[in-house]
Amino acid sequence: MSSFWKRSLSILLLAPVVLGILWIGGLALKVFIALVMLLAFYEFARMAWLEKSLGVRYGLTIFAALYCGLACVAILSLPLSVLLMIVLAVWSSDIGGYILGKTFGGPKLCPSISPNKTISGLVGACLFPAFVLSFPLHPELLHALLAGCVVGVIGQVGDVSISYLKRRVGVKDTGNLIPGHGGILDRIDALMLVTITCWLLMAL
Repeated sequence: MSSFWKRSLSILLLAPVVLGILWIGGLALKVFIALVMLLAFYEFARMAWLEKSLGVRYGLTIFAALYCGLACVAILSLPLSVLLMIVLAVWSSDIGGYILGKTFGGPKLCPSISPNKTISGLVGACLFPAFVLSFPLHPELLHALLAGCVVGVIGQVGDVSISYLKRRVGVKDTGNLIPGHGGILDRIDALMLVTITCWLLMAL
C-alpha cells in the first residue's frame, strides 16, 4: 500500500474517534488528551536523547515537558466549540498544504529543513482553513481569512520546528504509531502550537 493510501486510511479511521471524543468531552476528553501528550512528550524526549551533547539532551527534555504540558493545559482550557474549530482548521490546513504543494510545486519553503514544503503548499495551508472558518465566522470573511493565515503560518512553524529536530538527530519520523504519518508528534506538531497561540491570545 502506498504512503498516500496509508495516510488516507489512517485519517479516515482516526478522525471519527477524535471528533467523537471532542463531542463527548468531560473525563473522556481529559484522559485522551493527557495520553496523547504523554506519548508526544515520550517521542520528543526520545529524539532529544539522540543529541550528542548531554546539556542539549537535558535542555530539550525540559523544553519538551514544558511544551507538551502547556499544550495540554491550552487544549483542556479552551471551550469545546473553539477547540473543535481549531482542530478542523488545522486538519484543513494540512490537507490544503498537501494538495496545493503536490499540485503546483514550485519554490521550496525551507529546503534545508523540510525539503518537501513549498510556497504553494503554504498558500494552501492558509486558504483551506480560511474556507473552513468562514462558516462559523460568517459574515466576517476578512476575519476568517486572517484566522486562516494565522492557523496556516503558525501550524507550519510548529511543523518545521519538529522537522528541524528530526533532521538534526537523523530520524525520518518521531515514531511509527500511525501508519503513513509516523508518530503522534508528527501528527499534532502544528495543532499544538496553534492551540497554545489561540489560548494565549484569548487569555490576553
